[in-house]
Amino acid sequence: MTETDYTVLMVREALKEARDYIKLGRWVRINGRGPNVRMHVGRFNSDGSKQPAILTLSYYITNDGDIGREELVF
Repeated sequence: MTETDYTVLMVREALKEARDYIKLGRWVRINGRGPNVRMHVGRFNSDGSKQPAILTLSYYITNDGDIGREELVF
């Protein structure tokens, strides 16, 4: 598989989870490519501005070729 193929697979996986966060009124940003895609999730302030991300998820390819997910703590 190429880097583009891996990117597409991981972004699709991230989008599945992003829908749930968006329904809860959170902002979501997905970035990265190849074997390193991250999804950042945060809250909005009452005036509509964004608060910093409260959750970052990292997607990666496992040794078996599956997509793994890890919650990053800052």
